[in-house]
Parts: sequence; structure tokens; C-alpha cells
Amino acid sequence: MARSLHHKKHKIAYVLVAILLLFVIATLPFAVTSIFQDFVDQSNTTYTIEHSATHDTSIDNIHVHVDVVSLNEWDGTANFRVSTYNNCSKNCTPKRIVFSSVLDTLNHTEDVPTSQEILLTTPGKVETQTVILPLFGDPIRYPYDEFNLGLGLQIIDNKPEGHPATASAANTNNHVDFTLQARVPRIVMEKPTPVAPTKIGNIALRNAYTNVELLTFTRPLYIQLLTLVLILLISIAAACAVFMRPLNEIVINSGALVLGVWGIRSILLGTAVPGITSVDLALSVIILFLLIGIAVRTFHFLDDQSGIHMLKIRKKSKDKENN
Repeated sequence: MARSLHHKKHKIAYVLVAILLLFVIATLPFAVTSIFQDFVDQSNTTYTIEHSATHDTSIDNIHVHVDVVSLNEWDGTANFRVSTYNNCSKNCTPKRIVFSSVLDTLNHTEDVPTSQEILLTTPGKVETQTVILPLFGDPIRYPYDEFNLGLGLQIIDNKPEGHPATASAANTNNHVDFTLQARVPRIVMEKPTPVAPTKIGNIALRNAYTNVELLTFTRPLYIQLLTLVLILLISIAAACAVFMRPLNEIVINSGALVLGVWGIRSILLGTAVPGITSVDLALSVIILFLLIGIAVRTFHFLDDQSGIHMLKIRKKSKDKENN
């Protein structure tokens, strides 16, 4: 009976390991390709959102380049480095560029977007400033989390007091070159998608923006695959340790097993993660299973060694009830 049970355990372990190896082999080409592309392609894609066909010096030409330099998933913010160049005459009207996070205004008529503006003060000079805007997403789903930001660009004439500001979206004397690039480690930005003005719930703001782009950020494929494979591997290792190793070895090495499981976290997440993610939850479940398995096997061993045989007595009582 014991030999048959032992044989079944080995067959189950064999099947699980075989399935896991097949999964690793199947996903390995995708992971290697993703790592290779991330390693070789050092230059991030620059997306041209708006391009001016003319560069007539008699017309105001504004060049705006936006770098997404960091995402703070737990604060829900994105940091942008904005480089601007105002190619206009010395007597041209100063401009204000307003950056807005308009995702919360989509299909909501009463919401007001969070905005931050920069002032173009010196014609013919490159200026660099920082803009911080709200980000929408849930980091607990790491590495399968997704973050979105609706970026609205508004160029306004900064006229003296007493004169109404004019939105340049309707001003033909302004031509804008607007480019966008992401430089965030362990993050992939998909190609920006234009948002139609009719999707903005606040009717008063529908014609206010020069451009509205939906930015979507995800994790690289190799991080997603590596996380899944490592958690599966550590799960199999924990199961084998609980069911196949002698009890005295498990008890002696239980601390090392727990630390080994939790050490996977530092590989996948690093050290500067202030909140709980799906990786933490998965590893916590594995550790809980490991400790419960050790406790159950210890109880079974002590029940047999103590002579109480509570498990056997309970089994006999059930057999009598069935008969």
C-alpha cells in the first residue's frame, strides 16, 4: 500500500514537471526574443503626433518634444520632461502650453482635467521643464498591469492682462511640431492613439486641445513570462519538498525553503516596491502551502510515534459507520 502511494506521488510529480518543462520550452523563444530586442534596441521609438508642413519664419513655429521619464505606479503619477523651441519673431505673442490629463473627463461631463502649464518666454531658445500628471492603473496586477493616460495639449496666447487668451487650436498663425518618446525602465509604451474630441464628456473642452492622445504603458513580454515561469518552478519545488523529502530534512531546512521562496520576490520586483502585488500574493500562498504541508506531515508523524493513533481511530470509526 505504501509503495503504491509512493509510486503515485512520483507519477504525479513526473507529469507536473513534464508539463512545466514543455511550457518553458514553448515560451522560451518569445522571452529570448523580447530580451534581445530590449538589449539591442537602445533607442526608444519617437512618435510624431503633430507635424508642421511649413517653417515660414513669418509664422510662429513651436516645437514640443515630450519624454516620459518615469511612472510612479503607487502615487498614480507620470513624470514628463518637456523640451520646447519657439521659432518666432522677437515681437511675437508669448505662448503658454497647457498639458492636461483628460482621461477622467472622457464620458464625464462635470469632471475637470488636471493640468500643468509651461510658459514660452524666450523666442529662439530651447527650454526644458518638468510636468507631472495623473496616471490611471492598478499596480497590484504586476507584471500584467496596464496604465493609461489621456494627454491633452493646449497652446494659448499669453496676452497681457485685460486681453482674452486665445486657444491656438483655432489659430492658423501657429504651427506645431509635437513628438513623444518614452524612457521608462521595465515599461513599454504602445503607439499613442488619437482621442476624438467627441469622446470628451466636458463639452466646453472639446475644441480646446490641439491634440489629445491616449498613452498606454505595459510591462515587457520577458518580464511577464519570467514571472510566470519562476512562480511555477518555485511552486513545483515547494510541492516536491513537502511530499517527497523525509520529514526530518523538511523541518531542518524549512527556514531556508521559506527564504528561498521569498527570495524570488527580489528577483522579480527589486527592493523599492512599497505596495503588495500579485507576485507577493502568489509567493505568500506558496509559503502558506509549504508551512501547512510541513505541519500536516509533522502531525501525522507525531500521531504515529506517540501511540495515540488518532487518525487510525477516526478511520476505524468511519469504516464502522459505513458498514
